[in-house]
Amino acid sequence: MHVPTHRFRTAVNDYPLIQVGPGLVTVNTVDSKYFWDEYETRVLEVIEKLQRVYPLQNQHNVHLVLQYIDLIRFDFQHGDVLNFLEENLNISIKQGFYRPKAVAGNLLLVLNFPTELGALNVNIGRGKDNQGFDGIAINTSIVSDTIKPERVILKDWLTKSHECCSTIFKDMTRGKLYDSFK
Repeated sequence: MHVPTHRFRTAVNDYPLIQVGPGLVTVNTVDSKYFWDEYETRVLEVIEKLQRVYPLQNQHNVHLVLQYIDLIRFDFQHGDVLNFLEENLNISIKQGFYRPKAVAGNLLLVLNFPTELGALNVNIGRGKDNQGFDGIAINTSIVSDTIKPERVILKDWLTKSHECCSTIFKDMTRGKLYDSFK
């Protein structure tokens, strides 16, 4: 369960990538290929096509997950990650249990908040970008409670979840980091 068995792309190693497997459908895209309106339309089309092939009766509710993964380059060997979090991500963590001047070699912070859309998860950890550069990966997702797979309900949930994740990211990076994206 929940493992892709089929992958669909327009070209080798290209995006969007649609994956299907038992209990799973994903619609993935990256960086320059991501535009919300196109992505939302594609998600709704994929679900409609799946329902034609595998009709979901009203008694079969679904869970939706909208997930964004962003990576901000960061030098863990020379940088102060706790200072970076405070100055750039509006997260304040202090530690005094291990040599206060020590440089942290890794990072894993998991936050979970209940919302009317479902669970809002913000996971911040060490990661690498496509070129292999080290950085801080920010995974922001919303996991719905079970909902009916009807177009109006799905579109409403997607739109509100997108707005929530977008606001969270903007508020988190508010200041010089957010300004650097412009």
